[in-house]
Amino acid sequence: MKKIHLLFLFIFILTIITITFFKNSNKPESIKNNRNNYNNNNNNNNNNNNNNNFDNVNKNTNNKIVVNQFQDQNNNNNKFYNDERLKKNHQNNGQNDNNKIPQHENYLKKKRSPRPQPTFKKSNNNNDNNNLLEKLENKIQIINNNNSIEFLSMNKINCENGGIGFSSKCICSYGFNGDRCEIIDINNACTQVKMNIEYLYNPNLVSSDKCISSAPSICCWSKFRTISNISLTKLQDSTHSDLNQVPQHNDIIKSILTSYGPWTENDKKMISYLIKSNDNDITYQLKYNTNHFMSKHDQHDNHKKPKLAFVLMIHKIDLEALKLLFDNIYKPKHYYVIHIDNNFKDENLINQLKSFINKLYELKIKNNILLNSNYPNNIEILHTRFDGAWGSIALVYSEIASYTKLFDMLEHRHSITGRKEKWSHVINLSINDFPIKTIEKLEYFFASNGNIKRNFLNEEDKEKEIIRYNKPWVECKTIEDGKSNIVGFNFQNNDDNDENSGICGCSGMEHTMDRSKYKEGSQWHFLTYKFANYLISDFKAIKRLFSMKFSYIPDESFFQLAKSESYFFNETDSWDFSNYRFIPWYNSAIGLKVGLEEVENNFNNQTWSYFTRKVYTTDVKNAIIEKYLKD
Repeated sequence: MKKIHLLFLFIFILTIITITFFKNSNKPESIKNNRNNYNNNNNNNNNNNNNNNFDNVNKNTNNKIVVNQFQDQNNNNNKFYNDERLKKNHQNNGQNDNNKIPQHENYLKKKRSPRPQPTFKKSNNNNDNNNLLEKLENKIQIINNNNSIEFLSMNKINCENGGIGFSSKCICSYGFNGDRCEIIDINNACTQVKMNIEYLYNPNLVSSDKCISSAPSICCWSKFRTISNISLTKLQDSTHSDLNQVPQHNDIIKSILTSYGPWTENDKKMISYLIKSNDNDITYQLKYNTNHFMSKHDQHDNHKKPKLAFVLMIHKIDLEALKLLFDNIYKPKHYYVIHIDNNFKDENLINQLKSFINKLYELKIKNNILLNSNYPNNIEILHTRFDGAWGSIALVYSEIASYTKLFDMLEHRHSITGRKEKWSHVINLSINDFPIKTIEKLEYFFASNGNIKRNFLNEEDKEKEIIRYNKPWVECKTIEDGKSNIVGFNFQNNDDNDENSGICGCSGMEHTMDRSKYKEGSQWHFLTYKFANYLISDFKAIKRLFSMKFSYIPDESFFQLAKSESYFFNETDSWDFSNYRFIPWYNSAIGLKVGLEEVENNFNNQTWSYFTRKVYTTDVKNAIIEKYLKD
């Protein structure tokens, strides 16, 4: 009986299978038509969406266009990038496995790591859409290539006597007023002072009328800071708890602009790197926020080869030297920002440098099949540049501005790839620096022994001269050749014996810092993502930056002083006081130059160094490459 039941069950199943087979085989055209209708409907919907989106672009010409704007419009069309490439790979694998092709659709539903989004594939069915898309892509390309900063009131309004624009009005110094700070209160003694120049070498080379800030404007701003107790209070005593609350940003920014003048063109450029306008240049906030970056990019590449960031600060372009340097520090995964001193005006060489950078980028895309053609370039030249003078705040400005660009590059790469990532350390270099260990060894150094969270910031046992802080220093042009020099000076009719009640008050910044908590040191360092972020996103660090505008050689003290005042200063395991650079101090008579002798003697047996400074000739660099950098 059981056998009969099994026989009937077998016949029943066989009948169902047969009926299903013949039913499907009789309707191929119907299936094909349904598929065509489905595809046509999708295409029509995509075209309609594209038209609507282009209309929105035309109606909002005042808004900035970002890369994602045209990526998100075309998700259906862009899906071919991952799907087709995966299918092709699977087909190849299937042919090597007895022609068994994997189930693509099921495989594609599995979770996998995000991949770079492709560029938009233009439709051949609509010429108007093609033309509009080309315009859109051109605008995006201009925005991406033009690393300019936002023009705010600070830059647009011409305020005189060291004043600065804010919300379409001028903030004027004590002793000056008017719509453009052009009215001088002649009854205020600070507007009538003159200065005695104390030029380090020859005072006769510099004239006071060739300085970027006048004696009256410096004196009056100093007097205001003294009256307001700003010059007499240590900055570290201020509270940190409410500094990063976004609703309070506008008031704090206004307070900074009211306190730390006079403001020069360099200062205004720095401000525009740090803040942004919220509503048509009326209110402002910091561009970068500690909580934003710490939560959005909260994972270190905690493996043997972390991503790194390099800031290269150059006062002139030496293409041969730059090519040699990039040959030995460049990798597609790292980040690079170049600042060229604004006094360098050779546009031909600047364009040649851009061409070199673009070729590096194109080679990266060509040689890496995982990177799509819209993958962002990992080398940027700062478009808005600072006029540098040795010993001036401009050298600090150019580095801090480069940090903001590095964070921009993180955001840009994240918008393209969908991956949250960050560099572990930022390394500042000059054109005369050169590696003496391979980039792979440098990566491994940062990833080992807890270094991934450690800053390498030099502090020396010997304090620098107090004269750097107890008087104003200002950038002036020499009479004969117009070159910039930093000049220290005193005010002629100021009572220097009573700086609190004198005409200019306390004109230095020495009372605002606690020198027992830090030591000055080298300006060359390896800083962590966390500390670099602090320097551009915390008001306390920004106040410290602008408080040092009129100090001498601030690049040897700003980073150390900001560290001592930071809220993570007590994390002692986060600091290493070596900067791992070799400098031949013993040959100061010949300008500390590194020669072939240093290469042959293993850099005075400083085996722990990763870079050497003061390398000026190609033959020495080639000797370093041959001995230390070849695989």
